[in-house]
Amino acid sequence: MNNVRCSNCNGSGKERDSISLITGEVKYRTCPVCSGTGFVDAELMHYTTYPDQSLEKARYLMQWNGKPIELCIEGNHDFIIVFKNGNRFRLGGFTVGYRGTGPEYTKKLLDAAGFGISMDDIAEMKPPVTFWSIVVESPTIEEAKKKASEIESNDNSFISSEVIEDGTSKTINGRGMSKEAAVENAKDHIPKGSKIIKEDVCKEAEEGKTNIEANSEVEAGQIARKQIPWDATIQKKICLKPKSEGFLGLRPKPGLYEVSWVTDWLVSIEFQPLPAIRVNFRK
Repeated sequence: MNNVRCSNCNGSGKERDSISLITGEVKYRTCPVCSGTGFVDAELMHYTTYPDQSLEKARYLMQWNGKPIELCIEGNHDFIIVFKNGNRFRLGGFTVGYRGTGPEYTKKLLDAAGFGISMDDIAEMKPPVTFWSIVVESPTIEEAKKKASEIESNDNSFISSEVIEDGTSKTINGRGMSKEAAVENAKDHIPKGSKIIKEDVCKEAEEGKTNIEANSEVEAGQIARKQIPWDATIQKKICLKPKSEGFLGLRPKPGLYEVSWVTDWLVSIEFQPLPAIRVNFRK
């Protein structure tokens, strides 16, 4: 079902066709992505025919999903990018088979995705072409390299490999309303298979109350936010003394509010991830 706003036309159902240099009149045409409906299937939610916008969207997707495990070039303006978590998107704007703006953006896309392909290869490329990768993990970097080398020598579609994790220990922080919640928050961002080396409490939770003069409860919260610790959460606001309007509205006095707040626990976890090598292929 087409239920996602079209990214190419921003949901308008049309895109700019031309603009008059004399009158400045802009003419539009039906959006080729959504066929004028303004909505597309989820796979096309980031699709646009402009290569610069497509590259920006691809980099955004990689920021949140990691590098893709597969990139299929089914044709010009028809690239499919697949991530480890199963997310799959179709991208436009990128082209192959010649030299020009489109292929230059294709080069940038492939570089960002971890597939090092030269412009000469892109200029000679004839779709369909599929790039994919596998990640080899082992207890030591030497074992990971050995396994990757065996895969490379036995597969003629191999193009490149890179060490994406050398096993060096790392530290990550976590926050939460309790020590346990903070630890779980940190562990949520630690790769599976990693060895936990140690856990440290950087800061225990703090509680406090601050009296604020303000004209309303909302204003009291806004003023308190500037006075309490930056990572504190406001728990409640109690009016100790209501605002006074003064005689005939002269010399009004603000009310007095008690603002209760609490900060998070902050923990630090040192861990050692499994050494890993990414092996890239093409067919």
